[in-house]
Amino acid sequence: MAAKNSSESWGAVARIFHWTIFIVIAGLLVVGVLMTDMPDGPDKGELYGLHKSFGAVLLALVLLRLGWRLMNVRPDLPGHMKSWEATLAKANHLVLYVVIILMPVSGIVMSQAAGFPVSVFGLFELPTFVEKSKELGGLAHSIHYWTGWTIVALVALHIAGALKHHLVYKDNVLRRMISG
Repeated sequence: MAAKNSSESWGAVARIFHWTIFIVIAGLLVVGVLMTDMPDGPDKGELYGLHKSFGAVLLALVLLRLGWRLMNVRPDLPGHMKSWEATLAKANHLVLYVVIILMPVSGIVMSQAAGFPVSVFGLFELPTFVEKSKELGGLAHSIHYWTGWTIVALVALHIAGALKHHLVYKDNVLRRMISG
């Protein structure tokens, strides 16, 4: 299994980034919904700390993945795809990258604007780059909330597209992200 991408398939590094990011996002979304309904207490505080830590990890992973993607070829889209499908696929990927970056950035801003540092697993704190501000914190909270639902919608569209390729077109688009 090649580490780098080819014009026919995603390489091992791209696939590891893809699936790791998916797992981290899924976990963060589930925990994010659950922790907001928890009663205040040490368990909730610990869960918030883990959520922030994994959010920082997500941001790092996405930036590394983007760097890797820029340094590698992208597998070709199947020739049988309609132009609107190819445009939709590319737009979905682009917007996914934007909101996956915006999600942890807005979480960091929300936390710092509320006066809370962002510690990464207790190992170090992210630099504070915003002052305490109720207005900025509220805006960041809204962005964080809505990017979460946007990610859910875009991932659903992404999965639907992959399944259409696998079940309707019977091409290798899904297989090349699973097994190369």
